[in-house]
Amino acid sequence: MIFLSFVFLSAILPCFGANAQPATRSVSGTVTDQNGNPAKGAIVLIENTALLRIRSYITQSDGKYHFFGLYWNVDYRLKAKYDGAKGPTKTLSQFDSREAKLINLRVRAPE
Repeated sequence: MIFLSFVFLSAILPCFGANAQPATRSVSGTVTDQNGNPAKGAIVLIENTALLRIRSYITQSDGKYHFFGLYWNVDYRLKAKYDGAKGPTKTLSQFDSREAKLINLRVRAPE
């Protein structure tokens, strides 16, 4: 009886692991200025809306940013600042099931 239980569990358990969601997710993208050029040195802020913690990233010459290790059950707010310009806040929703999300950000000079 114990042997049969072991065989049954050995056959079933791998099925659960195959469809398991990764422990964390990521978001990345490019920050561009109002002319569509990559914003070198832009500051991208990401806020965990549950814990109210903010992380930041400074873009390189290609304007790209990335954040890893984001929780699945939390919404995140992203915004970019560059040379006095700001962009609208965008949200990475907890209901978005993608492991790696692409969110491009655009900054505009103040009017």
